[in-house]
Amino acid sequence: MYGWRGKIGLLVPSLNTTMEHDFHRLAPEGVSVHVTRVPTEAEGTIEALEDMGRSATECAELLAPARTQVAVFGCTSASFVNGAAWTDDLEASIAQTIGSPAVSTATAMVRSLRHVGAKRVAVLTPYVEATNDRLRTYLADAGFEVVDLKGLAILDMYSHADISSEELYKAALDLDTSDADALFIACTQLKAVDILDALEAELKIPAISAVQSSLWAALNEIGDLPVTGYGSLLAGTKVER
Repeated sequence: MYGWRGKIGLLVPSLNTTMEHDFHRLAPEGVSVHVTRVPTEAEGTIEALEDMGRSATECAELLAPARTQVAVFGCTSASFVNGAAWTDDLEASIAQTIGSPAVSTATAMVRSLRHVGAKRVAVLTPYVEATNDRLRTYLADAGFEVVDLKGLAILDMYSHADISSEELYKAALDLDTSDADALFIACTQLKAVDILDALEAELKIPAISAVQSSLWAALNEIGDLPVTGYGSLLAGTKVER
């Protein structure tokens, strides 16, 4: 009903075809989602990710007139690519531009893992090794031990959306989660939200995705608005181990 509870602003990479769809269908009744796109190149090189992050503030100017309660920069890699200071500066610039709080997917990742009490994390990504190395460092600097990380080594970011949910499910089960407190699936272009409940039932640990944690972080700025069917994080429940 037209955002009577609150409005979320979403900045997504221009080629992303997953996150916008997921935000619209997962948003609780009364929460509206308003989107602008951030230009990027097809190949997710470190340079392209840096350029995307730099462009986000300029693109936020198009979002500001919507007067949202919170804005999300919805790209995992472009928000962790140069470490926590980069993330903080990026969010501060967007927040100043739109006049309300801003959160990136990198921050949502860290907040959600801390929220579920995770110390040791297994990670699935579509990234190439250079990006995975930066993610390992980012998580380590935030206080997490990465017990296993599997990257699918796909540089073309269009192709991230071509990976089926079934393929992601199988890849996640191939991770060594025996010592993990949580599973994190990186990249807002991946179709992961529909497999989180099934992964939690199978692995007996919280399963968190980039899109899911980003929506969770945004909803935290609006109120207590649980969403069921897409993992325990959004539902506000605990995984029975």
